This record gives sequence, structure tokens and C-alpha cells, in this order.
Amino acid sequence: MPGERFFRGSVARPLALGAVVGGVVLAAFILATGRPAARIDAPAPAKEPEAPPRAPDPPPATGGTSPSLSARALVERAREKVKRGDHEGVIADSTKAIELDPTLAVAWTQRGVARGDMGDVDGEVTDCTRAIELDPRLALAWASRGVGRLQKDDWDGAIADLTKAIELDPTLAPAWTSRGVARGKKGDWEGDIADCTKAIEIKPSFANAWGSRGVAREHRGDQDGAFADYSKAVELDPKLPSAWMNRGIARGNKGDWEGQIADCTKAIELNPKVVVAWAARGAARGTTGDLDGAIADLTKAIELEPRHASAWMNRGGALAGKGDEAGAIRDFTKALELDPTGPNAARVRQMLVQLRERAR
Repeated sequence: MPGERFFRGSVARPLALGAVVGGVVLAAFILATGRPAARIDAPAPAKEPEAPPRAPDPPPATGGTSPSLSARALVERAREKVKRGDHEGVIADSTKAIELDPTLAVAWTQRGVARGDMGDVDGEVTDCTRAIELDPRLALAWASRGVGRLQKDDWDGAIADLTKAIELDPTLAPAWTSRGVARGKKGDWEGDIADCTKAIEIKPSFANAWGSRGVAREHRGDQDGAFADYSKAVELDPKLPSAWMNRGIARGNKGDWEGQIADCTKAIELNPKVVVAWAARGAARGTTGDLDGAIADLTKAIELEPRHASAWMNRGGALAGKGDEAGAIRDFTKALELDPTGPNAARVRQMLVQLRERAR
């Protein structure tokens, strides 16, 4: 299974207000929930008719790809590299296969998936589009392009592609999960839950489906159901950062700040680039009174994503608690610049007034 891609677009949600420190109420923590778009398995070349045998060319004098390998053999070798997570190797072998046989749809799909795993979503969409042109029956090409469109925030395009993939192969659990994610992005949480539940029925061991359904359940107000789904995702795949992070935030919603810190720490260990995990741990640390820890975590979140408004807001609250009124004013001002109409904008403006009066 190729590596997952983290965090779909986020939806802000408030946690409990922080304590009053130095006469200034710490900002309410606005934590974003996120989840991965389900990754698509590498396509199986066996679904295509066998290519006629090709006369071997002499091998090169030194290393590199042997020209004696047929296009189909290169695709098979790339599939082995998928299992090892060697995305660059998959791209190299698939590209060579395409050069040898530009009509081999499975090679285009395989390269597209690898490009997506490397962060080249445009390349994924382009390659999978070519695969679809060559073979409209290739479910994995539709599914992979749907995942690419999901990453590009093209919800309607993603739903259309993933629906086509499901029509062609109703057993493709990642396609059901990814379509659920896209439906959730459009506010269709019931559709999201239904699709993820179907994915779980097809493949109960698919951790992404459990984690994704947890997010949808949380949006529907089913906190216990969400926590159970996140826990199941962690059990099935202990290396899934989003499951740890989302479970941590769910624990914070129940007032278990130490649990939130522990789960978000695990998410950070697994993937230090997960912005929301840093922001969530920082918020929890601030709530428990560890202002230095909160500032450090929130600063890291801002470094990774300078437009993360809640990280600026929460760091401002922590700085205010430390008596750094100039820093707090700076951070609160930045938070309002990034999110002037958010759920805590009025409270942040009120705190700015208090701080500026105290600074006179």
C-alpha cells in the first residue's frame, strides 16, 4: 500500500476556554481536525492483456535499467518497489515502461499514484487522465485521479471520479473512503459515514476508513463513536499519525488534556510535519499551565504553516500569560488578519483591547 497523504482541509472547532492568567483570558483553543485521503493500491498489470514478447536488446555495460526488460516487466518491477515505498524507483520504471509502450494504461496509473505520493498531485491527475483515455475500464485510474482531485480541493470532480471507480469495482475500499471524505468536505456527513462504513464492510482492516468515519461522526456530534473509530484506526495501524492526532483532540474535548498531549506527541513522532498535531499539543499544554511548552509547540506549528490562525491566536494567549504583552498583541493581530470572522474573532478583539489598555 503506498504511503498515505496527510490531512485534508480542516474545519475549526472550539475547545474549552483557557484559564485567566495575569488578568487576560487565554484564547479559546480552535483546533483543526484533519484526516488523510485514502490511498489507492498500485494497479495490477494482470488486468491488462499480455503484451507480445519483445526481442531483448544487449544489456548496458554498467548499471541502470536494462533495455532487455519489456514494458510489462518494468511495470511488475515497479510494483515490487511500491511495496518498499520506493516512489522514485516506481516513477523511473513506469516512465521507462511508458517510453517502451505509450499505450500501457497501467504504467501511466502506476506512475500517477507514485507522483501523488511524492506530492506531485498535478502529475498524478495528468497521468491518470492519460490512463483513463487509454482504458476507461481501469477502476484504479479513476480512483487515483479522484484522490488527486480531492487533494486539489476539487470535491465535485473527486466525487465523480470515485463514483466511476466504484461502479467499475465496487470492492475498492479506498475509493469508498475517499468519496466519503469528499462528501464530508461538502457538508454531507451522513454520506461520508455511509461511504466509510461501506469501506469498513469491504475491508475491516482498513485503518483509514475507521479514522475517516471518526471525523464524520465527530462532526455529527457523536463523540463516543468518533473516539471508538479513532481508537480502532490506531489499533489497526499504529503508524497512522492522523488517527493518533484526532483521538488526542477527542480526548481534549472530554477534558483529558494529558491524553491529548500523549496522542499528539505520538502523531508528531510519526510525522513531524503534521501542523495540527503541533497546534493541538500546544493548546493542550497551554490549558494545563505549561505555557513554555505551549509557546514552543505553537511556534513550530506557525513555522510549518504561517497561515494557521488558531496557532497565532493560542500563542498570543500563552504569551499574554507569560507577561509578554507586546508579543501577545502581535500574535492576536496576526490571527485576526488571517481569520477576521472566525468563531473566536470577537474574543480576540476583546483581549486586544485589554492588552492595549494595560500597555498604556
